[in-house]
Amino acid sequence: MFKRILIANRGEIAVRVFRACRELEIEPVVVYSQADREALHVQLAEQAYCIGPARSADSYLNVNAILTVAQAAGCDAIHPGYGFLSENADFARACEEAGITFIGPSSTILAQMGDKLTAKAIAHACGVPTIPGSDRPLKDGEEALAKAVEYGFPIILKAAGGGGGRGMRRCDKPEEVIPAFDLVKSEAKKAFGNEDIFIEKYLVEPKHIEVQILGDKHGNVVHLFERDCSLQRRYQKVVEFAPAFSVPEATRQKLYEDAVKVARHVGYVSAGTVEFLVDKSGNHYFIEMNPRIQVEHTVTEMVTGVDLVRAQILIAEGHPLSTPEIGIPSQDAVHMNGYALQCRVTTEDPANNFAPDTGRITAYRSGGGFGVRLDGGNAFTGAEISPYYDSLLVKVTSWDNTFEGVCRKAMRAISEEHVRGVKTNIPFVTNILAHPTFRAGACHTKFIDETPELFDIDVGRDRATKLLKYIAQIQVDNPSAERAQFDIPRFPPYEHTPPKCTGLKQLLDEKGPEAVRDWVLGQKKLLAIGDFPGISVLVPIAICFVLLVWFILNKTVFGKNVYAIGGNREAAVVSGVNVFKTIMGIFILASVLYGVAGVLEAARTAGATNNYGNGYELDAIAACVVGGVSLNGGVGKVSGIVSGVLIFTVIQYGLQFIAVSPMWQQVIKGIIIAIAVAIDMSKYRKK
Repeated sequence: MFKRILIANRGEIAVRVFRACRELEIEPVVVYSQADREALHVQLAEQAYCIGPARSADSYLNVNAILTVAQAAGCDAIHPGYGFLSENADFARACEEAGITFIGPSSTILAQMGDKLTAKAIAHACGVPTIPGSDRPLKDGEEALAKAVEYGFPIILKAAGGGGGRGMRRCDKPEEVIPAFDLVKSEAKKAFGNEDIFIEKYLVEPKHIEVQILGDKHGNVVHLFERDCSLQRRYQKVVEFAPAFSVPEATRQKLYEDAVKVARHVGYVSAGTVEFLVDKSGNHYFIEMNPRIQVEHTVTEMVTGVDLVRAQILIAEGHPLSTPEIGIPSQDAVHMNGYALQCRVTTEDPANNFAPDTGRITAYRSGGGFGVRLDGGNAFTGAEISPYYDSLLVKVTSWDNTFEGVCRKAMRAISEEHVRGVKTNIPFVTNILAHPTFRAGACHTKFIDETPELFDIDVGRDRATKLLKYIAQIQVDNPSAERAQFDIPRFPPYEHTPPKCTGLKQLLDEKGPEAVRDWVLGQKKLLAIGDFPGISVLVPIAICFVLLVWFILNKTVFGKNVYAIGGNREAAVVSGVNVFKTIMGIFILASVLYGVAGVLEAARTAGATNNYGNGYELDAIAACVVGGVSLNGGVGKVSGIVSGVLIFTVIQYGLQFIAVSPMWQQVIKGIIIAIAVAIDMSKYRKK
């Protein structure tokens, strides 16, 4: 049993392998480039190691860095995923030499099947039909041209080490061959490190069908039926589904037999895919074998119930296919149930010739529900979409009992995918799913190129995000700037007017607050006690407060101190009464009573007005306090009151003259009162 597996990949396949390891209670170790430091597989892992800069050649294709991490972390095995080093025989051989298990076929098989010419020769040796073409690499463009004329146009030039739709060019005329040869050769050297090019007859409007196979170390090989991968753009798959129901049953059986025949011939171990082209007459031709897990493996998993990634790990540990965790004792044990369909959501702009889009995802909402599976590695809010790697964002795989049903479910799930910040191919994929030719299963490999209506795309304007960005920018640039004022929205008249309401809101709008007050006062039970409607509830409340004040003033020490200060303040000071604290207590008690009285009065008048006294109470109190207490030594002196009134008359008109607002007038008067009381209290605090 493996204790620790290094995942030599990124994105959704890294997350997929990570989860399979967790389910088998194997510790996953991940690697990442500097551009992927915030990727989901890095966030999930307990052990994550940076292996280089953003460029694939310096990170995910860096064999030495990956092996160094695997050895340092004590990994038993390496899972390469798909792409990058998954089909690299030298990498598999380096793992074998380092004593680390490569989860996949051996380096020998990779060398055989990873090269398209060698794989074609193996298929020919097994009696599996192949497309007419060269059996060795082409020397130059002139030889390519001669072969093209021999086979007849159209032809296709392929890089021997190519894959994923790269390293291929179609030629329809003799003058196209030599420039295409040079282009493919250059592309092959950069992408695959292998300049070998071969030529094949190009089949017009074929279907691309692939058969999933699984082999163990005990010589057992089974197929897990087929997938229709005909929906392609630039030889890159867009939508895949299973089964390929439009292909005749007899042809499908031949595909199964030939796929297993090729796998047995080479002693294939692990998961792999044998790919065929099927022409209009039902003839099938071997094109290549992918000795790795495929992007579209989820389709097969959904219709068969077999976990292919987990099976890869268990097979690498030495388990046979019959082990309960894999559950395939024989070919008859594999069954296909219903229909499955996978849509690849990519960060590409369909309106701009599918140019890859990059940036940060500002908002993300995924689909889901019964029969919907999501596989993603960078599909979350805040994810940075890098220009260095594949544009795949998330795979949406759906299942249903019928093909029509799975198409509807896929459309629903895709429409729920909400991505902002980067452009996606979601509108384009939606058009494919809705097209009648696709739903009939009649699509071929050139269907997208020959169907312009698929590109009638309603480009979203993302108005919500733009509005938020605008508001944020305005707020940052100039928060105090004057904002534009817009007209009140005008609503069209509504024919079916609802019944007119007759509540207090309507009474207030039509007749004003006085009418509401009169209505409240006219409600006999509103302020009634029990069966006595004539007695207001305010009366007993007021009586309670009167009794409370009487008790405080007559039965407490505080009340006695109040009487002492009122009779003779100087004698009270001499007798030890704390005048300052007592007067503060009087102010607090008076404030509480004043507040309660205000609440009760508001309740009595039903809130008809809030204009109680117009501020004259404050002026009168201020005149008495300032003139009596601070100037003449006693509130009760007439001279003090007169002087206070004169002072505050001057202050009032002075403030009005300099245009001080009414609110600040009251504030200033309050400050004067506070100063006067403080001056008076300081005398007795000293004593």
